[in-house]
Amino acid sequence: LSAEEPVRTPPSLRQLTRGMTSHRSASGHFVVVGRDGGANMELASWADSLAARLEKLTGIAMSFENRVFRIVVNDPGDSELGIVSGTQEFEGTRLVQRLVIQGYTNAVREDADELFCRLLLNGCVVERRPAEPDGHAAGSDPAVPRWLSSGLAQNLSPAARAQGVKSVLDEWQNGRLPTLEYFLDGAPGANDEPVNRPMAGMLAGWMLTLPEKRQRFEAVFSRLAAGKAITREWFVTCVPECLSAADLNEKWENWLLQHRYTVFDPGSLTPELVGQLRSELVLY
Repeated sequence: LSAEEPVRTPPSLRQLTRGMTSHRSASGHFVVVGRDGGANMELASWADSLAARLEKLTGIAMSFENRVFRIVVNDPGDSELGIVSGTQEFEGTRLVQRLVIQGYTNAVREDADELFCRLLLNGCVVERRPAEPDGHAAGSDPAVPRWLSSGLAQNLSPAARAQGVKSVLDEWQNGRLPTLEYFLDGAPGANDEPVNRPMAGMLAGWMLTLPEKRQRFEAVFSRLAAGKAITREWFVTCVPECLSAADLNEKWENWLLQHRYTVFDPGSLTPELVGQLRSELVLY
């Protein structure tokens, strides 16, 4: 797992943590391992805050009863700086997830936020998989679509969301925005292809406004746990008064239109927005 690479083979935990100290977050859910005690504390607080915001956003309580989440920070002297990666595997019957930051000071915050959310959401899927005779859930491989984890991460930051909306509207108005069919059924973000973060944020934001949000995300995780994809056909069933892909496209465009005249900085209007409003005024 990484912000740009879905899978990578990590160094062993012993190699990564040699000479490091650990710090457990206030919630007790995250253990940060690194050489800088101050950075360890800062990351532990960041992890607790981000997890709490993700829970509030989705309405889903994250379970850590059978999960270990470690954040491993290599010091800036390492050869690969600013690299964020992640792994998950079973140790006994516990799911062990690791977010590895190589070069903490140069790591991109957006990459770390996105991958952290992806690991947390993957854990929600794994815990809903049926147990095998040995007590493991049936597989620990990543299952959450990258557009969903990226999109939810975008919605955790008002600034990122506002910038994403502006970017999506610009792409849409200029005919460059990917179709829903491609985005939901074309597996964006597979292999080395980066996901369109602004559109992911907009789509996840739409999903967050649908009725019965908590039940909707429970259905998402259960569906993924059963090995089924979040397709455009399934998405149709989530949207009220939506019976077909054509209906879904229409409602998606209506959702985009709702944001066309959004003022992101209260009390201010951009010259571009004033021009748009003026050009569309009709006097009778």
